[in-house]
Amino acid sequence: MSYSEIFDIYMTQAAVTGEQWKFFSTVALALIAGTIGSDKMKSNKQTSLIIIMCFLFVATGNLLALVEVQNVVIELGEIANQIALTEPQLAMVRLNPTPILQLILFHVVCDICVVYAIYFISRGSWVVNEPNKEINKDTVVPPF
Repeated sequence: MSYSEIFDIYMTQAAVTGEQWKFFSTVALALIAGTIGSDKMKSNKQTSLIIIMCFLFVATGNLLALVEVQNVVIELGEIANQIALTEPQLAMVRLNPTPILQLILFHVVCDICVVYAIYFISRGSWVVNEPNKEINKDTVVPPF
C-alpha cells in the first residue's frame, strides 16, 4: 500500500474516533441538562442513581469502542511512519496519534466529572443561595 492510501485510512479511523467523542459529549451534556431541568431529580435519589448507572454503562461501552478504534489508528500511524522513512519527500512527516493510556485517563476524568455533576445537581448542592434564606448584608460578595 502507498503512503496516501494508508493516510486516507488513518484519517477515516481518526474521524470515527471524533464521532465517538461527539456521541459521548452529547450524552453527557444531555444528562447534565436533564438533571438541572428536572425537579423530580432533586427529590428522588433512586432516579439520580439509575441515571448515573446508565451513564456509566454508556460511558464504559464508549470507552471500549474508543480504545479499539484508537488501537487501529496507532497501528496505521506506525505503518505510515515506516513508509514515510523510505520516501525522501516524506522524511519530515510523522503521525503521532494519542496514546491509549492518555485517552483512557481523559475519558475516566470526564466520566467522574459528569457523575459528580449529576450527583451534586440532584442533591441541590449546586445552589449557592437558597431563595428563602436571608443573606447577611455585611457579607462581601466577590465580583465574579
